[in-house]
Amino acid sequence: MARRRRAAGPGARRSGARSLASLPIFAGAWEADVIPLRELLPTVPPEIATAELVLCAEQGSGLVLGMRMEAGGEGLATLPDVVRAAFVEPAAGDPRRPRRLLVRSDGAAAALGTVLSESGVTVETSRRLPAIDEAAAHLAKGLAHFEVEAHRFFEESVPPAAIGDLFEAAREYYTAAPWKTVDQPLEIRIGDADSCWVTVMGAGGIEYGLGIHRSARALAEMLTGDADADDPGDLLGITYRSEAEAPDELREMRRSER
Repeated sequence: MARRRRAAGPGARRSGARSLASLPIFAGAWEADVIPLRELLPTVPPEIATAELVLCAEQGSGLVLGMRMEAGGEGLATLPDVVRAAFVEPAAGDPRRPRRLLVRSDGAAAALGTVLSESGVTVETSRRLPAIDEAAAHLAKGLAHFEVEAHRFFEESVPPAAIGDLFEAAREYYTAAPWKTVDQPLEIRIGDADSCWVTVMGAGGIEYGLGIHRSARALAEMLTGDADADDPGDLLGITYRSEAEAPDELREMRRSER
């Protein structure tokens, strides 16, 4: 289930136009790394096995301030963009820069040279990146849970004939664009089933989709980030991505099926 991401405030957007060196300095250190997806999830499907996760995290708090999934071999080239975005539009807190940025390899340090030359941030190499490793372990746990639940959902809960209906419903939902008029969670009930809570994502213009939660408590835990990874309380989640964001292998599969 994808989580709603906080849109950067007006201050963050204005700061993007300033030089990185003008951003406030954070006293601690940050970390950045490129991690092959197959290291997080050894059973990842072959069509996305070469994908790479680009992360920027803050030491101490463990906050992930920037993240992007890239096609295989493109992560290192994207690392400067992810780090710059973490400076000017961080996923948590105000725009800022650290005094030190730790990376795992000389190649990563070289890739960041141009971006950080104007920022005054010192780049250091270190084999130990505790904030990145902690974030990666958390993501791996979540991905493994999602994979198990996805298999269970499609193999046990959904008849094969209904899968096409699900994709058609997702297409109709996107066309209807309910995020233009709905920006608050809704409680719904279908037939005699227990009521559930629905979140419509898209009002912020960042991520579009739908989340269905089994209770108000499950919804609240999702919004506060307190959901249990082993029992997140999600019944169904849908998010939309542009084809340009998909790994090369998936784009090629789609082209071959047209």
